[in-house]
Formats: sequence, structure tokens, C-alpha cells
Amino acid sequence: MKKIRDSRSKSMVDESPLSSALITEFRLCENRRKRALELAEILDKVTFCNIPATTIDADVNQVGKELSRFLEIDFDSIRSFKEDSDVLGYWIDRVEARSILVFRTHTHTGLNPSYKEIRGVSSYEDEYPWILINSQEHPRGQLFTLGHELAHLMLRSSNLCDLNEDDHSDSVRYERFCNQVSAAALMPRKIIEEWIASHSMKFRSDEEIEKGISLIQKKTHTSEESIARRLVTLGFISWNDYNLVRDKSIHNLDEDRKKLGNIPAGEYYYKRVMRWNGRKYTNLTAEAFIEGKISLGRASELMSAKIPIFNKIISKLYQ
Repeated sequence: MKKIRDSRSKSMVDESPLSSALITEFRLCENRRKRALELAEILDKVTFCNIPATTIDADVNQVGKELSRFLEIDFDSIRSFKEDSDVLGYWIDRVEARSILVFRTHTHTGLNPSYKEIRGVSSYEDEYPWILINSQEHPRGQLFTLGHELAHLMLRSSNLCDLNEDDHSDSVRYERFCNQVSAAALMPRKIIEEWIASHSMKFRSDEEIEKGISLIQKKTHTSEESIARRLVTLGFISWNDYNLVRDKSIHNLDEDRKKLGNIPAGEYYYKRVMRWNGRKYTNLTAEAFIEGKISLGRASELMSAKIPIFNKIISKLYQ
């Protein structure tokens, strides 16, 4: 298994060895990448990823701008979405269009690493780098994790992350930088400042801060904590204000996770299989099957799904 730097908080690294569920996810991601490269070769697809490179000393606003420009994000389209999951899907589509594989953890009981253990993983490669996002997170949290892991790829690093900045480990500087880049990419300075001006937002009290964050959240579909972080870096609120929002946000996210739970099995199981495998990997497998490059049995094997489930996936993609 490829060596990936453990950038989690020191207390987590010291007290918690990697779970078997997380190690399994690593191996699944590595295997999918290998198979994706094989499928891309027989389908004559581009596998090289030219995501811009950066350094830890770079300006986070500029790096965030470069990232959203590289992905060709249409922020007007984002404002038209109603569901957080649709916005997350839009960002993932833009990321995978740039030859970056995005996977999400399993949602079966006992198979999914805890969100306390892992929020995201990034593995940099010249061809098909990959990102793993923990499915236990709310879509808004998953979106922020996606931006964070993209920042690691821009640093040309492979990392295991919990996005925690609260201790004094050597990784904190990198985690803080990636958090700031994620916030800058998801919420560009110009757009945020225009929204604040157009809505005459003020941030003089807790109530005004909460109202302002709520308005921004409806447009960006990002988490309260990430919005507060952005407002700090843009000079609208203080770090003390941020910490108050963060504490409340952590509580709200914990409640959201309890509501999410484990998605029940049923007629939409095929959608879960597609999510675990990622859209790009799923599309490569399906296209290879449709073009007669691989058999139905092999395609089902690549997706780790039974043939009836793979048939539903084909019906969904080519309906």
C-alpha cells in the first residue's frame, strides 16, 4: 500500500491506530486507480492531471482563485441549486473532469471509518490522483473536505486528514493552509464581498453574524464553520467570533451525522455503489462494457457489484 502522510491531530495519531475499515478503504482506492488506468488505456482516455502546483507560503486567496479557475467553476450555476448534495455533485463532476478520481467511503455498518478518525484522504500522482471523502459527513462538510484535499494535491502531497488545527503537531501548518485554500476556492473574495454589500450585512453582534452566515450558506452551500473562517480571513469578524460559530457548528454537524446514519438498503442500492466507486471510475467501467471492451462479469467485478446492480447502473447512465 502506498505511503500516505498522517496529517491528523497528534492526539488522534498517538491514541488511535488506523482502523481495519480505513486500511480497507485505502486498498480499494489504490485498486480502483490501477483499474481506472487500465480502462483509460483501452478507451484511449486522458489520465494526466495538470492541477496547478503551489507552496505552503503562497497567498491562500490566490491559490483558491487558481483552483476554482482550473476547475472552471460557474458560481452562478451553484446559486441555482437548491440541495447541498447537488452542489457537492457539481464540484465532484468538475474535479473528475480534470482527471482526479473522487471516491467516498462505504456506508455499511462496520465498513465505514468514523468521521472522528478520518475526514478525507488525498493521494497525489501525475496520472489519476485520487481523493477519498468520508460519507458520514453532511454534504456541506464533504464539500469543504473536497476543497481541502485538492489543496493537498496542489502541494503535491498525499495525506490522511481530520482537518484539525487544534494541536501543535508539525502537520498543523499544512492543515491550516489547506483549510484556508478550501474556503477561498469555495467562497471567492469578490463574490462574498458583493453579497455582503448587496444585502447590507453587518457583523456587529452574534445575531447579525448568524444571519449573515445563513444568507451566505444559502448561496454557497458550505458549512457554517467554513463561512466563518472565510469571514475572518476577509476581516469581517474576529477569531473569537469564529470560535463561537465553530463550537455551534460542531454540535450541529454531530446532530446531522446522527440523522444521516446508515442509508437503508433497497431499490436505490445501485446509487450507493456508484457513489463509493466515484462517477469517473463508474463511467469508465460502463463505457468499456458498452463498447465491448470488457464482459458483463468483468464490469460487475470492477464495480464490486452483482450483475443485476450493474445492469441498473447501466440503465441509469444510458437511459
